[in-house]
Amino acid sequence: MYINASGMVLEREAENEVQPMIETDNVAHERESETMIEGSSEAPKIKKHRGPTKKTDIHARTLEERTTIILNCYGQPIGPTPKDVEDLSRFLGTIATTTEFAPLNYVDWPSVPTHDQIWEYVLEKFMIPPEGRSWVLETVNLSWRGYKSKLKKLYLEAVEKGSNLDELYELMPKDELEDLIRTKQEEQEKSREAG
Repeated sequence: MYINASGMVLEREAENEVQPMIETDNVAHERESETMIEGSSEAPKIKKHRGPTKKTDIHARTLEERTTIILNCYGQPIGPTPKDVEDLSRFLGTIATTTEFAPLNYVDWPSVPTHDQIWEYVLEKFMIPPEGRSWVLETVNLSWRGYKSKLKKLYLEAVEKGSNLDELYELMPKDELEDLIRTKQEEQEKSREAG
């Protein structure tokens, strides 16, 4: 690369060379999408979303069908295959959204009393060395917190819009949702008083 005395001229030239390629790619993409819409007699299709992961195949496993999980020196799963690790991770996410294993009306993860039940259930579906327990519970914790946050947001949006809460009651029991929201409102009031 050649640099002149000011160092700015060649830099601008390089930007000018890249920019037209980006613009032509965007124009080509826009033209392609326009022709698809104009050329078809049907309305554009709405993208279908998969919905929540259920991992029913793993929940249906027997003790003989369990997959053996290999851990690294930190107790994190690394194999035997990447698919097995992915299945374990997604399976743990389904546990976090199950109110019998991870009730959502607790303030924080350490206060949830079902840690041992979660670990035993995971051992029924996967063969994991005892060193993996902390990673399993940490992963369920992260999913549990994310799920709680999502439900709180959905609830607050539904209340603001004045819409029906029946869809949320399908995701979790009414008493747990009310406890969760009451806790959230108390936290907000405390933060307002402190601030």
